[in-house]
Amino acid sequence: MILLIFGPSGIGKSYLAEAVVNKWPMNFEIGAVTTTRQPRANEETKDREFVTDIEFDALIRAGDFLLHDVYDNNRYGWRKSLESDEEIFVTNIWPTLVPDFLAETSAIPILLTSPSNDFLRERMSARGDDAETIRRRIAIAMQDQAFLQKYEDEISARGQIFEIRDDNTIDHKILPWIESNMLSS
Repeated sequence: MILLIFGPSGIGKSYLAEAVVNKWPMNFEIGAVTTTRQPRANEETKDREFVTDIEFDALIRAGDFLLHDVYDNNRYGWRKSLESDEEIFVTNIWPTLVPDFLAETSAIPILLTSPSNDFLRERMSARGDDAETIRRRIAIAMQDQAFLQKYEDEISARGQIFEIRDDNTIDHKILPWIESNMLSS
């Protein structure tokens, strides 16, 4: 099973994934995304597997990916091993992949939204993104927001939508929702 976290760049997708796994390590595991993106300075993460384009092509030829796509000129792939009956993997995607993931998997979606582009700009700047990357990703976030409006009903039926105003939203709203909807018997 997959807990699918998505939203604009800088909203806190990786932060949420790590919070879920840290709170319930016996129930959830990080579902690493394979990418050709270079690691950011001082980036230490369990949710990315960094590979070369040649290695990525080999994984495609081997049929290892459930889905793969390009975002911001980098390639990303999600391994077929994420669809497991024994484990719940937490992974994050960008919004344009939502229809494919909802169609191809039994994923439980969580959409993280932002109160403003300024909020996203501040978060991206705090993590060390340069001005050009921030500008480019804000433009993508605006397109993604319009795109996702078509899928809000399906997202709400299978999962939940949360507006992130600060990291407290994760502790006080999202983690309790996950506990009551995914861990209660």
